[in-house]
Amino acid sequence: MRNYSLVDREAESAASVCRVLPVGGGIAFADEREEKVNRVIGLGLDVPVRRAEIEEILDFYFRRDATVRIELCTWAHPSLMAQLEAHKFVLREFRNVWCRPLSADSVSQSISAGFTIQRIGDTDIDLWSKALEAGMGGNAMQFGASADQFRDWHRTDGCQVLGICRNREEAGGGILAVVDRTALLLGACTIPGFRRHGAYKSLLIGRLFVAAAMGCNLAMLRLPPGHRVEQCIQGLGFRLAYTTAVMESPYLPSPLDAESRPEAENE
Repeated sequence: MRNYSLVDREAESAASVCRVLPVGGGIAFADEREEKVNRVIGLGLDVPVRRAEIEEILDFYFRRDATVRIELCTWAHPSLMAQLEAHKFVLREFRNVWCRPLSADSVSQSISAGFTIQRIGDTDIDLWSKALEAGMGGNAMQFGASADQFRDWHRTDGCQVLGICRNREEAGGGILAVVDRTALLLGACTIPGFRRHGAYKSLLIGRLFVAAAMGCNLAMLRLPPGHRVEQCIQGLGFRLAYTTAVMESPYLPSPLDAESRPEAENE
C-alpha cells in the first residue's frame, strides 16, 4: 500500500480552498477555484474498488458543486471499470503519463543562460503569485497552473513552489510534489514574454535537480496526448509510461438525495 505523505485526511482548513481525499488506493483532488484540477487519480491501483468508495467520491465532489472526474489507468483493478460502468460514467479525454528515472548525477542538462531557479518561501509566495498573475495578463491557466494554485499547493505538505527568473524578473513558476521518492511535476506556468527562450525547459530541469537532491528515484508528469512540449520533455529523458482515460459522471453536481444519487447496477 502506498504511503501518501501529501494527504492523511480530507483537508478542510480555511487557509486553502484545495481539498484532498485518500480513497480506494488513490487520491481525489478538489479545488473550488480551478475546475481543471478536480479529478481522482490512482484509484484501484492497489485494491479493488467498491461501490461505497465510488459513492464517497460522488459525495466529495457533489458537496462542492463540482464535476466528478476519475482517471482510469490500464493497470487498475477490473472492479474499477465495473463500478464506473455501473455508475454510468462516460469517457471525456485521455492523459499521457510520462516518467524518467532520477539519481544524484542523472540530470546532465543545464538551465538556459540568464535564468535562475529558486524555491519560493512563505514570505514571497503572495508577491510571486501576484507577479505571475499580472504577467499572464489575466489568463488564469498556463500549462495547467494559475497564481491561486501556487498559493494553495504552497500550503500543502510535501509540495514546494519553484520560481524562475531572468535578469531578476519573474518568468514563471512550477510545483514539485514528492511522494515515496517519486517527484510529481505538477502545474507550471511561464509568462508569455519569456517563452521560446528556454523558460519552460529550465523550469523542468530545475525541479529535476531539486527532486534528485531530495533522494527521488523517479519523476512523473501528465500531459494531454500530442501536447506541444512532448519533444521538450523527451529531450530531458522522459518516456511515455501509460495512458489514462478521464471518466466523468454525467450527473450534475447536487446533494446526494434519493432522486439525484445514481443507481449502481452492481456492487
